Amino acid sequence: PIEIHASHLAISALVAWSAVEATQKSAWPAIDPKTQPDWQYVYALCIALWMPIVSFSILVHELGHAIASRVFGYRPTIHLVGLGGLTHPNANETIPWHRDVVVTLAGPLSGLSLGLFAGAFRLVLQAADVAPGPVTYVLEGLLIANLLWAFFNLLPVSSFDGGRISSALLIRAF
Repeated sequence: PIEIHASHLAISALVAWSAVEATQKSAWPAIDPKTQPDWQYVYALCIALWMPIVSFSILVHELGHAIASRVFGYRPTIHLVGLGGLTHPNANETIPWHRDVVVTLAGPLSGLSLGLFAGAFRLVLQAADVAPGPVTYVLEGLLIANLLWAFFNLLPVSSFDGGRISSALLIRAF
């Protein structure tokens, strides 16, 4: 089961807004209020494109955890909350350290795979010269969001997956 909290939608809208603000102005959509009379519509379209990029990227990450949990026979649930998500494996036992590492690592690897797939697909479309601006924009957004998400999420910080992995490994080692 997947539950999407209102906080996730609100935060994804804020992330979408900041992503549009940071978008390179030389490529599509090239939003410049001085030269584009309908710039607010393009701006709204970009935010509408970024919200699913954020939500889909987080969902794929959490599905990575959930699929790995299912492989071990657990019955996971997914909650998209705030800026991220939580996958509860719902195991009937204490999860062994090596399974915990696999389940935890599956999330960032899923997101990384999505990002690399989007980047490769973008290159293929550009090589074939059939990549319209909005499609390139979405694929580039998926690439950037997922590469950054995977990198930061693997840092050994306690609330990130990297912190959970390093904690499990250090507890096992010592």
